Amino acid sequence: MSTTSTTDQETESDTSDSGAPSGGDFDPVAARRAARRGLILGGLAVAATACNVRPDPPRTINPPAPPRPRPTTTLPPRTTTTLPRTTTTLPRTTSTTTTSTVPPTTPPPTTNPPTPPTALRAEHVARRLTFGPTPAVMSAIAAAGGPAQWIDAQLEMPASVDAALDDQIRSSYPRTFNDAIGNFALGEAWEIISELPAATTVRAIFAQRQLFEQTVGFFWDHFNVDLRNDRAQASCGAYDQLIRAGAFGRFSDLLLAVARSAAMMNYLNQATSRADGTNVPVENFARELMELHTVGVDGGYDEDDVKAVAHLLSGWTRQLVDWMPIGPFRFDAAAHNLGPFQDPTHTVLGWSRGALTGEAAGVGFIDHLARHPTTAQRLAHELAIRFIGDHVQRDDAVVTAAAGVYLTNDTSIRATLRSLLTSNEFAASANRRIRRPLELYASMVRALARPTWNPGALRDARWGLVGATDSLNQVPHWWPDPDGYPDRDANWVSVGSMISRWNMATWVVRSPSAVVTVDWTAIRNWTTGTTIGEWFAAACGRLGVTVANTARDRMLGELYRTATTPLSATGTQWTMENLLIQLLQAPDYQTR
Repeated sequence: MSTTSTTDQETESDTSDSGAPSGGDFDPVAARRAARRGLILGGLAVAATACNVRPDPPRTINPPAPPRPRPTTTLPPRTTTTLPRTTTTLPRTTSTTTTSTVPPTTPPPTTNPPTPPTALRAEHVARRLTFGPTPAVMSAIAAAGGPAQWIDAQLEMPASVDAALDDQIRSSYPRTFNDAIGNFALGEAWEIISELPAATTVRAIFAQRQLFEQTVGFFWDHFNVDLRNDRAQASCGAYDQLIRAGAFGRFSDLLLAVARSAAMMNYLNQATSRADGTNVPVENFARELMELHTVGVDGGYDEDDVKAVAHLLSGWTRQLVDWMPIGPFRFDAAAHNLGPFQDPTHTVLGWSRGALTGEAAGVGFIDHLARHPTTAQRLAHELAIRFIGDHVQRDDAVVTAAAGVYLTNDTSIRATLRSLLTSNEFAASANRRIRRPLELYASMVRALARPTWNPGALRDARWGLVGATDSLNQVPHWWPDPDGYPDRDANWVSVGSMISRWNMATWVVRSPSAVVTVDWTAIRNWTTGTTIGEWFAAACGRLGVTVANTARDRMLGELYRTATTPLSATGTQWTMENLLIQLLQAPDYQTR
């Protein structure tokens, strides 16, 4: 869905590589393109190096890999779904994602040395733990007494602070609060395919509990369900509410809730898994429970263990409603067989059922997995990658410390996050992460728009909000595989993706969503000064972008301005628009 600006298309044939016009007349558009290329491409290597991404060498860049094919989504009106019974094992797949084609020159270290004490800066906290700094966020950090206190306040902030936003989302996107039964009763249940991504994007932009929304996003990736999957789709509203309810709670509780959820059980065919008669239980959920949700693929289990756990969880299903397993969770003893666990001493990952039978045996194993030391280390590492950076190794001291906190605090997610976010490694990680597409889009809107939403436009804007991130392949909840959107910076940086990221800046500045309002008089008043140069300096500070004076002068010269050009009382919108587009495209802005 990304597009090249009309101006660039129209002038491409009239300019040389240097940006100079082929004729004798001065072409301001061509000059602007050349300077922008110099500012952005010249700094891309800096951004890539900061995030441990090797940039491609100049003029030897291989053609970018074709974009990951996205299944075509058909949205026919329907109110019922016929769910075939299946025992097909879902294969593990590796989805194609755009990545850097240049291999590292040296393998990553097994561990990183402890980071020396580093001061925790407000700017870093605002960029990393929110979907984009705003004056309100910076004021809240100061009012809390500093960055560490603000982190604590975010971890303890009650849901009631976003009650008005939740009410608006419930009104505009009702299917995001319903279970499958409610969505089929409401009609057009498939519309959740746009409602839920739109709701997630609106929350990223407007929610006050920004750290909470970041954490919800992490657990959606960790326990991924593809919203476009027909079996799971109608249940994803309740699934979102389940993840939101558990994101700051105990991981053991969240893991069990996910295992019993209609969305996950239908996505991975657990709801139709039987071990009675000649039926062989479906292994999909048993496999992902260990491989993705807890100990990891190298966690110490084998294929026989997967089969044993599939038997242990057989009979976990949902009540049928119109022949679909979308009702409340239930345990069907007639469809259950313990398999190898019929021997009460049979062990998987250090657990044997003992006297436990039926549903209780499955619950006992899931609780064991949640409290397993390998799960603690792996979950702490994944959280460290998300919030600190993908340079963090699994056995680094910061990860081991957080895993210890997790185990000694009854699998508390909140305590684990606090350990990571108050570490020296976090304090030293400023600008070491690439903004993923949703983070990039939300940060641009938060930087430019008023901090309120347009209620009347919210419903009709849902597909536009989907399109905001579709061009960069990160529509919330549309990842097709159980492993969730990739969390490595290299997955989001390539020549092709950078063009789409720059196009996003142009789109946001010139055609923001109808959900928001851009007040250009307020943007002019980012400075109390009277010159374009003073406004430009204020804009750089506001967006966290550093521009050398020589580059600034080139940018202003393209617009027939200088740093001393007077700034009118209402500002010059055309000038501000062009400068903001270039600042939002700058390498500094692509990182957080």
